[in-house]
Amino acid sequence: MSKSDTNSDYLFLKIGALLHDIGHVVPAPEGEAKGHAERGFEFLSSFANTEGFSAFAKYHHARSVDEIVEEGLSQKSRNLLWMVREASRLSSGNDGSDGEDAAGKHLLRSVFSGISGIKEEKEGKKFEVPIKYYPSVKLDSKAFVYPWLKEDLPALAEEGCGEIYKSFKDFFGKLLDLDENRINEDLLLMFLEQNTAFIPAGSGANNDISLFDHLKTTCAIASCMYRLHEKELEKDLVNEISDLKAENYLLIGGDVSGIQDFIYRISSKGAMRLLRGRSFYLEMFCEDIVHEIVERLGLPKTNILYSGGGNFYILAPNTEDAKNKLKEIENDLYGIENNLEGKGSEGWLIANGLSSSLYVALSCIPFCGKKFENFSKIWMDINQKNSLKKAQKYQSALEKNPSKILELGDKGDPCDACRKRTPYKDLESVDEEDVAFCPLCREQMKIGSELARLGDSFYILKTKYRGEGFSIPFSTMKIMDKETMGTVSKSSSVYAVNNFDTGEIINLMKSKKIPPDIHVSSLPIAIYCAKSDEKETDRQLLTFEQLADKSEGSKKLGAVRMDVDNLGKIFTLGLPDNRRTITRISSLSRMMNYFFKGYLNFLGEFDEENVLDVCNWQSNSPNLVKSRDPSRNISIVYAGGDDLFILGAWDDVFELCFDIQGLFRKYVAENPHVTISAGFSIFNNKHPLYQIARVCGNKEECSKDEGRNRVYLLNRGVGKDHILETFKEIKDFEEIKDSLEWEDARKLFSNFEPFFWYIMKEKGNSSKTMVRKLLDAREMYCKDPEKANWVIQLHYFVSRNKDLKKILDKNNKLRKYFYSVPDEKVNPIYDIDLPLNILDLRGRKVN
Repeated sequence: MSKSDTNSDYLFLKIGALLHDIGHVVPAPEGEAKGHAERGFEFLSSFANTEGFSAFAKYHHARSVDEIVEEGLSQKSRNLLWMVREASRLSSGNDGSDGEDAAGKHLLRSVFSGISGIKEEKEGKKFEVPIKYYPSVKLDSKAFVYPWLKEDLPALAEEGCGEIYKSFKDFFGKLLDLDENRINEDLLLMFLEQNTAFIPAGSGANNDISLFDHLKTTCAIASCMYRLHEKELEKDLVNEISDLKAENYLLIGGDVSGIQDFIYRISSKGAMRLLRGRSFYLEMFCEDIVHEIVERLGLPKTNILYSGGGNFYILAPNTEDAKNKLKEIENDLYGIENNLEGKGSEGWLIANGLSSSLYVALSCIPFCGKKFENFSKIWMDINQKNSLKKAQKYQSALEKNPSKILELGDKGDPCDACRKRTPYKDLESVDEEDVAFCPLCREQMKIGSELARLGDSFYILKTKYRGEGFSIPFSTMKIMDKETMGTVSKSSSVYAVNNFDTGEIINLMKSKKIPPDIHVSSLPIAIYCAKSDEKETDRQLLTFEQLADKSEGSKKLGAVRMDVDNLGKIFTLGLPDNRRTITRISSLSRMMNYFFKGYLNFLGEFDEENVLDVCNWQSNSPNLVKSRDPSRNISIVYAGGDDLFILGAWDDVFELCFDIQGLFRKYVAENPHVTISAGFSIFNNKHPLYQIARVCGNKEECSKDEGRNRVYLLNRGVGKDHILETFKEIKDFEEIKDSLEWEDARKLFSNFEPFFWYIMKEKGNSSKTMVRKLLDAREMYCKDPEKANWVIQLHYFVSRNKDLKKILDKNNKLRKYFYSVPDEKVNPIYDIDLPLNILDLRGRKVN
């Protein structure tokens, strides 16, 4: 086995690990029954730039090191091959033998289909978890991919895998043109994510593990092994590599707290640009810390197991050097150790006035190789450790020098955006308005302006020197599109935002715009914001006032916060004991990230075919009798990990709530154990953002407290306490709740659809008198459920209104809300307030 002299042993190992199981996408020649290891070996041997890595494919299922027999094979090479073999086994969570398969004959089973035991099953009610599979397609930032029942995907596996195999041949051919002696490991990782995210890594028990996740975690584990033994590679290390009891690994966990409060506390003109810029800034702030850790520890990006929503997890070797470097990074952020006595330089957070707003909890836990089998336990432990750390943040610093952390003292006037006191000389006016911003808020507003002129896909150039762009803890970032990108020489990294297309990256390398050995990453970000109709260079984000003005009917803002239910429980207990492996936990995290950081953008543009199919054809979706056009009037304020905050025209946000839930349900294989809850509300366009966030957040929490898988829409008004008092003696009385289960909310609005169509299509706008009379009857019922006054008034009004009577006579589902008088349960009239208040808002000509 040979390798290019220009490749180091470490790079050789990493590329070998990323390619070792590539035979799963290589079809067997007609009439030949070759296993995937042999197919992978032959495929890699056919290219000059991958031939040296073919032995990793050939020997990754070796039962013992004695089977690794190659002419001229050194002890060092034997160790490297055994590292990948062992890493592959630990990644799979078994002995690595998952049965043989022919490429393209099998589909990837959704990891969500394996989750159970989250929702408590009541007597007589069982939750069926459908087993669903993904089509064999590429990961595409412009296409929504979700799992299907197997019988609905005929012949797609073989056809799709055939296309992906062609992509592999084309990719390695193009790499030869760039540099026949070197493969860019980041570009290869990006290519593998694009092409193998929906290809299974096996045909048996592991058919819910994607080939991408298996290759990625194999490389991560093998990289740790290498770092542990890099100074003794000439020795026989087989026993040390195979040792599952030694605590050779570290799980590093990071938790950035204060993100949402930092984003939401904005009060000024130009708030939308600042809001979008600040949200993006925080996204890159977290990414910068994550990538700085793996860079200083000398690890590849594969070792970033997850990054999103202010949380990240990194696999590292358990060495003193790794732990010391982690402390160095903490010190660079806080500057606590060398700064409390006035010595040394300040930490970045303190120097930039962010220590009272943001805190980065960093922890690590050592573990042995055996723990890869139940990795969710380590995942839970690191979360608990960071929770304790956040509860005691800056403890020693606050005891010795609180003014440093809390930024106390008179430092000038408050910034009109963030209200932080700022030296007079640093405050500057913006946009010729009578407002003055601090440097950080001006920088973030500039980011918001740059994002307005770009689409949802662009590039970020990251450098280690302070220059043009915006500064974050360890780097400077500059936003660019490919058309205006000049020659990049000093940039250490390129992020392709919402773009997995490695072909485009290769073209940039060929045109000499970026060097072929540059660090590159794909980065999904939920970034959709409604924009003005001007040409690209003059395009602006719509303001709160403009968004409200885009509403049909009452000109108000709508806002929603949503959050996945029981996420911690899903990760720690959702999978069976023997399937909580590092690869599945990593896969769950990645799939959640795709939804909240990538696919949400589709609900803004609203023109992707699969998204339209799901949202427009799902049963019982509320219909406000309006067109569902592309380019919705919404702005994603924040989305990442497992939650989101969106605001916009109230009617667009109202429909969006149900679209997101419907899309999420499809995305998680319609598993009843994986659900989402929401809090929605409507505001005047001058309402402070932090109060909007707080109100929606409280409603979201109420939805969770009342049982989860629910949505809290409008406040229900008076009457709830009266009804509870009336029915408290009745056995098995179901308590009235402020939120509704999603399906109940859908049925309610579906039942009132004839009413909406009559009012909006035949009458042209809502009859305020009709709505008020009906709501008055409900209010009478709520105040005294045992009296019949409300029934008399309601029936009198209906009898006098021929149009209303005609609608009720034609629709039995609608009639029950007005004519039913049950004895021992709440009358259906209680629920008419939600659709009628929405109808009233929808039908108004003015506020």
